[in-house]
Amino acid sequence: MSPNGRNIAIQKSLLYSFVAIIAVYVLVYGCVALGILLSWATKVDTPTEGGNAIHEHNSDIIGGFLRAAGEEIGWRCYLLPCLLSIYSPTLALLISGIIWGLFHVPVMILLTYKLKVPRPYLTIFVQSLSCVLMAYLIGWVAVKSKFSLWACSILHCVWNRVNPMILGSIYTQTPGVYKGEQWKINGEGLAGCIVFLPVALLCVYDLSFTM
Repeated sequence: MSPNGRNIAIQKSLLYSFVAIIAVYVLVYGCVALGILLSWATKVDTPTEGGNAIHEHNSDIIGGFLRAAGEEIGWRCYLLPCLLSIYSPTLALLISGIIWGLFHVPVMILLTYKLKVPRPYLTIFVQSLSCVLMAYLIGWVAVKSKFSLWACSILHCVWNRVNPMILGSIYTQTPGVYKGEQWKINGEGLAGCIVFLPVALLCVYDLSFTM
């Protein structure tokens, strides 16, 4: 790669890393607004009522980033380019999202069984569907940043911290700043699916005209 090409790649990586961080906060607080509007979510009464919903393996920023990067090497830096070489952006993002969603199903089955979660099948379904829809945004960031591992990993890592901190954990059913039925209010629940849907459509629309 030429020095000029390398500089452009770095600039795109930095730009879309920033876009990724902004997108996470917009989406999470979009879920908050939806939850409040539909009376699904209420703010916890005291700071101690909302537990530390950030998962233990993501509580350390460096460790959480490395874990997210490990996933993104496979999902967005290897699988997605392979799919895009064969299929249209719409189909490639859909296939990668379905695979990513199915990847989460075993752990969701185990956790819903262990924690005796109300509506376990619905919880598993909406969490998997949220992954399918979220894959469009992360895939869009990947394509726009020229498959920058940095940009994709930052989005994934920031999401893994901000979503549970604000909305709680759909995995452990621990509340965050807001409480309610996790399958409804969480960014990886029904609220997340609703908020992610128009974003996914916008990503498909943009990539259909720019690739």
